[in-house]
Amino acid sequence: MKKLSNLIKIAVSLGLLILILTRLKWSTIIHEIKAANYIFLIPATLLYFVAILLSAYRWIIFLKLRSIVLTLSQTLKYYLIS
Repeated sequence: MKKLSNLIKIAVSLGLLILILTRLKWSTIIHEIKAANYIFLIPATLLYFVAILLSAYRWIIFLKLRSIVLTLSQTLKYYLIS
């Protein structure tokens, strides 16, 4: 039963992903990426990843209070999965 449930979830997710990807105007997206100001885009991307690392580190602190010890890489993996 659980296997069927997982297959249904995967099928629905793939169906929605295909629906969204087929409705995108790829030429417009490529044009906007080429026209982007990288002076703002690169620091914003770096700040995004720093924020993710800080959030994972915050979980490390919280888990230590509960006597659960995880490395940053483990915590980051679990954080990104969630």
